[in-house]
Amino acid sequence: MRETQMFEEIWKEFQREISEEQAFSLSLLMAFSWHYGEWQDDFGLDIGSGAMVSQGSLIESIKGIQGYDVREAFSRLSERINWQMVEQEAVQRLLKKMIDCFVWYGKKGEDPREVFALILDLMGRDGKCVLTPPGVRRVIVELLGPRKAKHLASSCCGGAGLGLELWDYLRLRNPEISFCGEEQSRELCDVANLYSYAYGVSAGEIVERDVLTIPEERERQRYDMIVMDVPRGRNVTELCQSTDPRLYGFTKRNIYADWIFIQDALYRLSEHGSAAVIVTPGSLIRRNEVSLREQIVVNDWLEAVITFPNNLYPKDHTGRELLIFNKAKKRKGKIIFLDISGYCQRTGRNVHSLTEEGIKLAKKCLILRSRFPE
Repeated sequence: MRETQMFEEIWKEFQREISEEQAFSLSLLMAFSWHYGEWQDDFGLDIGSGAMVSQGSLIESIKGIQGYDVREAFSRLSERINWQMVEQEAVQRLLKKMIDCFVWYGKKGEDPREVFALILDLMGRDGKCVLTPPGVRRVIVELLGPRKAKHLASSCCGGAGLGLELWDYLRLRNPEISFCGEEQSRELCDVANLYSYAYGVSAGEIVERDVLTIPEERERQRYDMIVMDVPRGRNVTELCQSTDPRLYGFTKRNIYADWIFIQDALYRLSEHGSAAVIVTPGSLIRRNEVSLREQIVVNDWLEAVITFPNNLYPKDHTGRELLIFNKAKKRKGKIIFLDISGYCQRTGRNVHSLTEEGIKLAKKCLILRSRFPE
């Protein structure tokens, strides 16, 4: 697509003038301001007069927006930008080129959400912002999308791309479905706020939360569906807290963080709910958490384990396993194990993507086998 190539070229030029983090925040704010203006050609600026893109002009462009959280998120992101540097002629020239690119998107009838996805993808290619790969998101949406849910949570949501794609699918059956995105990083919460607005989420919230903290009792069995891509960098040993209700019956002194994340999802999942949790392979074989795995088998909550290819994440060669939990599964006492690690294609240096064939195989195996009890 010509517009995508244009934007990628602008992105590369941006990084020669300002830092990648600055380019990311500025691009996102520009895209949001453009989206809020419903892809109008004037962008709220008189481009022909040489008007500058500034913090004031961008904040002014969204002053009529109704969501307080969205306005606050936009303002906080704008405060992360070095606006003196943005005033430089070379940067302003690139911003005008970006506006031209947005005009192209608007005239072609493109969905504004695609621009947000592109910006997040560009930020994630260098591993600066770890995103769930598109193929993995597709698998989760295909598997959980047909199920019923009133309350969806996306833990460790990052920019919220995975959770919002699933929410968009689920609302076809339930337009009233609520969405909650959770992230430890305040900056990523702000990004998720803008992205959720672009998706048109009305019944939802983005909250700043550290999954490793003990949840309140009111969080128990709160959600019908939970998705979570466990952050690999945070998978270190943690000291077990005897007061943590998620770890009831676990007697070891230490626990790897990935199992706190898994137990958090199960603790907050309703008695009829489903969850998709992405982990590294070590989570399933480590001896330290064997008693927790036994609990899940005894409770008959694990529906499927899907093995993905290596190198799906930029600068991370480790493979991933997708755990599908279902507290009301039909195939009692059965767990589906599916290996699609061979269904991949190279898309860059040491980066692979899941093939369409692999995605279809995962959908076919899980949906057909879980539909009919044995």
